[in-house]
Amino acid sequence: MTIKELVLNNMPDDLTDLEKARYIYIKLGSLVSFSTKYNNTSSKESNYMYTEKIDISKFNQNQVNCVMWAYLYKALLDEVGIKSEIINLGHKYVEFYINDKRWVADATHGNYTDLARIHYDDETTHFGVSLYKDKKHNNYVDYSDPDMAMIRKIDDKLGFNVINDDKLSDSKRFILMARNGDIDFDSILGKEASFLEKIEYLFCKLGVLNHGYYESKDFVYYLEKIIFNNEELKNVCAAELKRTNPNKSVDIVQCISVFHDGKYHYYLLAPNNPVVKASKDKVIKLSLLGYGLSDGKRIPDINYPKVFKIGKVSNYKIIRTFIKRRVIKYGIEAYNEEQLKKYSA
Repeated sequence: MTIKELVLNNMPDDLTDLEKARYIYIKLGSLVSFSTKYNNTSSKESNYMYTEKIDISKFNQNQVNCVMWAYLYKALLDEVGIKSEIINLGHKYVEFYINDKRWVADATHGNYTDLARIHYDDETTHFGVSLYKDKKHNNYVDYSDPDMAMIRKIDDKLGFNVINDDKLSDSKRFILMARNGDIDFDSILGKEASFLEKIEYLFCKLGVLNHGYYESKDFVYYLEKIIFNNEELKNVCAAELKRTNPNKSVDIVQCISVFHDGKYHYYLLAPNNPVVKASKDKVIKLSLLGYGLSDGKRIPDINYPKVFKIGKVSNYKIIRTFIKRRVIKYGIEAYNEEQLKKYSA
């Protein structure tokens, strides 16, 4: 199905214009993630992605950049009769008018974007009444505007971000506690917890992450920032391992390094996977799957053997299995544990 069909086919009837705009914002945001290719490809490919014309009747991708998102959102607003405009400030977003008020919609801005917030059932921050009432364009939202209160009511009506305590999973309950500042690790773990124990408990509670590398990475970092203090976070650093596939898509795995008791502990973060603990050897074996470290970057206490080269298809170890004289070449998929086992055997 196309993005137009996925967003609009099940949109409820009898919505107001603002409810339609909000429904499309959340629904579109749940279907796409920020492109891992856009900033990790050749300048030619990146420029094409910035200037590509979007046809929502044919568009069926699940990764976008700010330009693609803005064109998609505007086109979907056009479909339901809401006049809008794409604003280009280097970064592109959308403005529209309802009841003589200018509204801002920008799902791809910031370090913890609304795309990430939508994926993880958090409240959005870049959909709202424009802070500027004159002709000046900016994507700042006026959170004090009385009409902003309508957004939460609309979300309740549409079933977005509704927290049902009876059906709340253990991991979601923990995340909600983190957002409210209610986590006491010593009580949870039944002892005075070290930072390593705390962060490993967080990773365990997260479970399988959502789709979208940047959304998953930003969500985990957001939780780390609100749970741990700056002194604790001095012991954490991260590096990205990337590979370019034959179809020019880019996969990214983040290696998180935590320093504790004189040594580093490593954890791998990838979309559609839990955050898993990894030995040095396991981290290095990612090079067999074609993952390279960005030039100039490093993983503490690991001499990683492969460098990522922008725009160049990554080389990886090829495994062939002979069954009844047939050769089967394993396909490279997005990172997962089983693939790592079979390629590093």
